This record gives sequence, C-alpha cells and structure tokens, in this order.
Amino acid sequence: MKRRDFVKALPILVATPAILIPIQKEPEKRHLVALGSSATNLILKHGSKLDFESFTIVNDLRPMECAFNYDYFHFSPPNSTFMNIGDLRVQKPDILPDFKISPDLKSALEQKTGIVTVVACLGNISGTMLYEAIGNQLERNQGGLQMLVTVPFRFEGKRRKNNAFKAIRNVEGKTFQKILNLDRLRYIHGNLSIRSAFAKADEWILETLAKDPGLG
Repeated sequence: MKRRDFVKALPILVATPAILIPIQKEPEKRHLVALGSSATNLILKHGSKLDFESFTIVNDLRPMECAFNYDYFHFSPPNSTFMNIGDLRVQKPDILPDFKISPDLKSALEQKTGIVTVVACLGNISGTMLYEAIGNQLERNQGGLQMLVTVPFRFEGKRRKNNAFKAIRNVEGKTFQKILNLDRLRYIHGNLSIRSAFAKADEWILETLAKDPGLG
C-alpha cells in the first residue's frame, strides 16, 4: 500500500476495534416488594434463595426473625373495612375501598434504581389494597415496575375473587402485571387438598420469580 493510501485508511483502521467490541451493559438491579401476610410469609421463608438487591416487606406485623436484610413498612387495613358481629370483628362484604399509600413507602420505592418487582396474593385485605394502591400511585422514574399477582382459589370464596379482579382491572394498562390464577393448579394437578394447593401456589410464585427476567 502506498503511503498516501495508508494515511487515508488509518482513521478506519483505528476505529475498527471500537466497532467490533460489543458494549457491555451492567445488569439492572432488582428489588423485591412483598405486600400483605401471605406474600410476606413466602418471602421470609425463601427470600435468601432469591437473587434480589433488596427486599421490602409491607405488612401489619414486623417479622421477628429473618435470614436476610429487609426494609419494613407498617400497614393495617382501615377500620372502615370491618364490622362487628357480636364479639367478632369481620370483614365487610363490600368491595375493598381505594386508599393512598404512605409518603414514606411511596418515596422509598420510587427512589430504588432498577426494576421493582411487587408480589401480592390477592383476595386478602392488605395484599389487595396495597397492590392496587401501588399500581396506581407509584411513579418509577428510576427504572421499571412489574407486578406478580395471584388470583385466589375458587374455594376461598366469591368475595375474595371479586376483590382480586377489581384490583387487577384498576391497575391494568398502568404497569406490567403477571397474573397467576391459582385455580389452574387444580386443573393441572387434580383435586388437591387445601394444604397441597397452597404449597403448589408457593412453588409457582417462587419459580416465576426465579425464572424472571421480566416475569414473561
């Protein structure tokens, strides 16, 4: 190659290695948020086996013991969701009301950098109310938000089913929802006992979390 031609080709030769070397992106941090007692108990039991940067628990009781670090936020359902029958305090038959999540919880979740995965077992009061509120009110400027939710078994009652579907409908289109309809487990595995059915539900949630990315 003549010197003049070599000089012309030099910028191309210098740039070529940069073109060939792929740009490696750092994996996004992943944060897990458990809403209500069912999701909390599941994550407390198995969280140490899950690959997440941080864990957040939102429940009416702070866990006594845990094998990993977590942030805790207290939530108790409002008195308006209950009524008294004699000496018993029971849930009203109405659809659960809307409410606003606390500023502290909202700020903590919005400031997390990376992907926030919210887990809730719908039907119960706390998990359902928190799920709907977070899905509607959280603004994730620092990363993605994905919601993993279970729809209760038919044997858990019509009211719980209705509360679950109401929460799912109200969050629809605002964030990504991965919905696990637990009745599918009884279709796959047959007429499971109640204990076996809930054990299979836990396995399904954990398998979905472990398989991620994107809960697709």
